Amino acid sequence: MDISIRLATKEDDNVDWIDHTKGSAINTCPMWGMIRYVKGLTPTAEGRNLALEAGSACHEVFAAARYASLFNGMHHDLAIIKGTQHFGRDRFDTMHVAFRNAETHTEAITNFSLEALHTSGYYDDPRDKRRTLQNIEDACRAYLQHHNFGAWTPYVDKETGFIGIEVPINLLIECDLGRFRFVGKVDAIIDNRENGCIEVHENKTGSRINDAWAMSFHMSHQVTGYIFASKFIISPKERRDINSGVVHGLQIPLPRNVEIGGIVAERVTRSDENIDRWMKWLLDTYKTIETYKDRVLDSPLYTHSCNRYFQPCMFIPFCTISRDEQEAMLTDEFREDKWNPLTNEVA
Repeated sequence: MDISIRLATKEDDNVDWIDHTKGSAINTCPMWGMIRYVKGLTPTAEGRNLALEAGSACHEVFAAARYASLFNGMHHDLAIIKGTQHFGRDRFDTMHVAFRNAETHTEAITNFSLEALHTSGYYDDPRDKRRTLQNIEDACRAYLQHHNFGAWTPYVDKETGFIGIEVPINLLIECDLGRFRFVGKVDAIIDNRENGCIEVHENKTGSRINDAWAMSFHMSHQVTGYIFASKFIISPKERRDINSGVVHGLQIPLPRNVEIGGIVAERVTRSDENIDRWMKWLLDTYKTIETYKDRVLDSPLYTHSCNRYFQPCMFIPFCTISRDEQEAMLTDEFREDKWNPLTNEVA
């Protein structure tokens, strides 16, 4: 199959997109994935998604730390400009005061980053005793103390003003099946001073971070796709290729002894064969979407996924009723909830 890939432009904004979340959902169960992530519909329910909110707040800390790591170096002015654009002027100024008031550079990075958490808008939910603001702060503080800022420096292209922090991915893929975009957001593209490589670094938070968790990322299509896409983003003058990365895991709350778990930095590599397998997965996903996007109720139902992660799928009440009842339920009892990974906006 002939495949053409390039960076998408503004003129391609109307082309349908696939991100890793959508692709994983469709391959977990097409019925669930098509309704939830292609149509963007979910059963009407009230309440906060604490896992998503806590993860987003932590990612603000991770991004802030990477900007702050550049403040005392040759890219100071550019980091200030980009950091201000990322966080907004008022918020950035508040964070920068905390940076300037510190006595050491390490303390300055920590203060600046935790101020990003405190100004993120996250607040405690009395029903969740694990994802408290204090637990998140304690975990982030430990992460910052363990992170190798001296070696893991964000990739900077001075000619274009590019800094490899929270990098949008937007590739246009054209093939015999049609055309679509692969989109996402890379947490960081890093210029590793220890090994001289350009790498993709991804941050993850969870309730249990251990060796078994880390092992899964040696096969993760998300990491593979991000490594592949990052090749299109760095400067065309750059002679170094990208074929590796680090997945950073942070457990919330932290275990009592962080030396035996809770904070993980797992190094991963990707070969051309890994890329080929990821591309086949992506194209198969696109084929499924094209087949069922106008008739989602005909989508295959993968019942082995009804109890994934030992929790019943929220769609079980929907999937057990008749076709007529399903059509009525989609209209009357589902609400639109579409998330754009490029803008972080929810429709």
